[in-house]
Amino acid sequence: MNIISLFSGAGGLDLGFKKAGFNTTWANEYDKNIWETYEKNFPHTKLDRRSITKIPSSEIPETLGIIGGPPCQSWSEAGYKLSFKMLNAHDFKVPQDRKRIFFIGYRDDLNMEFEFPTGFENKRYLRDVIWDIKDSALAAKEKNYTNGESCALANHEYVIGTFSSMFMSRNRVRSWDEPSFTIQAGGYYLAQKIMEDMKSLGLASVQDIKVAS
Repeated sequence: MNIISLFSGAGGLDLGFKKAGFNTTWANEYDKNIWETYEKNFPHTKLDRRSITKIPSSEIPETLGIIGGPPCQSWSEAGYKLSFKMLNAHDFKVPQDRKRIFFIGYRDDLNMEFEFPTGFENKRYLRDVIWDIKDSALAAKEKNYTNGESCALANHEYVIGTFSSMFMSRNRVRSWDEPSFTIQAGGYYLAQKIMEDMKSLGLASVQDIKVAS
């Protein structure tokens, strides 16, 4: 079944649907920092890079299904039979507590209502997925700067110090037989890498990068 994807990000939601037998033929993502990642993950999907507010409805392909992960602003629906439920990724073989509310809508004329899955009885825990790399993690450098290429695995390091407001490190440890806390997505390491690249080029600021390019 062919579907289209809105607010596609790097394609995580699309990957789940792909594994369930769906084919994403067209996707929309406005964040230029994500385009390359999405296109590498889904090289056969047409990626529309415009803002969704700038795309006429006539240019969005006809399809039997629409998926999407919109940002956390409010949104509305009309003409759909809407079902929603909070699901935890840990119930679906992901070794992480990650609770999200999912909204599924069918057009009213289809007279259908979505039934949410109940999850798997056998769950996965930290021991199941990262036990083999437990001895290669490095402590971050002073002020929690990354070890960079010294890491055996990229970013395989941990925050030092008593508390980090960003990572909530004072209470971010769980045992091997538990799922992880929700893993935060952020640009911390990306910003550090940009600064390191700037220094290697002899640049001091973003303005210098613009001039050099």
